[in-house]
Amino acid sequence: LETSLLIPSLVDVKDSLIAAAALYLARALVGVGEVIWNDQLVHHSRYRVENLSEIVSLLHHFLQHMEGNENMRATLKRFNTADYHFVPQKVSILPSDLKLP
Repeated sequence: LETSLLIPSLVDVKDSLIAAAALYLARALVGVGEVIWNDQLVHHSRYRVENLSEIVSLLHHFLQHMEGNENMRATLKRFNTADYHFVPQKVSILPSDLKLP
């Protein structure tokens, strides 16, 4: 979610949509199982996977390419701990593993 602030094309996107897409991506990265976005999440967020797919793909692409970004070193270091499930090490999942439509 924090990295979405650095993506200019997300300026006009609803905060709730960005938050839901970030949650979807986080669940995919930590490997929650076969169903990344279930009916309960649809109910509470009011977003279906189809609504999230473009933003999830954009966030995933940005995360894959942030290692070479000097400005992102502190963020990578901060989230590369057990408390955050070492997420920076998991960004290398394939787009097909995101199970987007």
